[in-house]
Amino acid sequence: METFERKAYEKLASWKDSSQGSTALLIEGARRVGKSTIAEEFGRRNYASYMLVDFSKAPDDVLGYFVDLRNDLDAFFMYLSSFYGVELHRKAMRLFREYMLVGGMPQAVSKYVETHDFSKVDNVKRNILRLHRQDISKHGGSDRIRITRIFDNLVSQLSKKEKKFNITSLGKEAKTRDYEDAFFWLSDASITNDCFNSTDPSVGLSISEDHSTVKCYAADTGLLTTLALADSEQTGSNLYRDILLERIEINEGMLAENVVAQLLRTNGHRLFFYSRSDRDDPSNRMEIDFLIVEPYENAAMKYRVSPIEVKSSKNYCTVSLDKFKTKFDKKVGTRYVLHPKPLVVENDVVKLPIYMAGLL
Repeated sequence: METFERKAYEKLASWKDSSQGSTALLIEGARRVGKSTIAEEFGRRNYASYMLVDFSKAPDDVLGYFVDLRNDLDAFFMYLSSFYGVELHRKAMRLFREYMLVGGMPQAVSKYVETHDFSKVDNVKRNILRLHRQDISKHGGSDRIRITRIFDNLVSQLSKKEKKFNITSLGKEAKTRDYEDAFFWLSDASITNDCFNSTDPSVGLSISEDHSTVKCYAADTGLLTTLALADSEQTGSNLYRDILLERIEINEGMLAENVVAQLLRTNGHRLFFYSRSDRDDPSNRMEIDFLIVEPYENAAMKYRVSPIEVKSSKNYCTVSLDKFKTKFDKKVGTRYVLHPKPLVVENDVVKLPIYMAGLL
């Protein structure tokens, strides 16, 4: 970047930091000096999404938005977003991403509200994780080694596509029955949330609960984020900010599914999922992230099983939801997709922004 462009870019960065979204910025200058280029580059680097409107090329409909909708900003941005096919950086989703990084532990939240410094929040969360380890060592009894192994493997297990906890990864001789008490200890201490496979889903999900197949989520997604970033002694604010702005990829699927588990559990649901593997019949192979039981409007408000799939990407398919409906038919109620996009209703499939998981 040349000296002139660098200075202009630094002024844009200074404006962004000082205004905090409260003002607009007008860039003036001679023709062909790079105003549009640097503005677009700044938008691409510093925001989750941006929109380029060229008034010399914009059709009358778009120009009309700036006149007719100037007093209705929600409608204004909605129409622009629809016309240009760009989904703008919504405040609710941004705040939810902040929540996934900070978590809900009171000390961490308080430090973030006070400083807005991710590195200081990270230090608070590391202290909480150290206390968890001390509690395991002090109160874990004869199971403390097994409890520690599970705790140390949370990130690696949840990083997998299929997030079922693989007991054999803890040792060749490890067996599920030997670790049941360790899983219970962590869950009872509110450090983790266990999710069991319901092998024959019905309104009584626990009837077919399989304790040999478990997904083990962190009870606080902010702590999970720190565990995932704990390779060095400290995680700086810049790294957290780059993750927040999606400049650096972290396992979004892990965080998204974990935070949904956290919100469902907070809302009073025991956690169940459905997993089926069938080499001979592909129609039987499916993985449903979560199952809940709720009244179904199309069955006179009788209780039905609602499958939930969590999607961290904006591009996805719903093959497992469709298979689940085909296999269990009248047992199935509303099917949900939790995704990083706005609300969409397609027959009995309801697609919700992921931050609405706590309303289910």
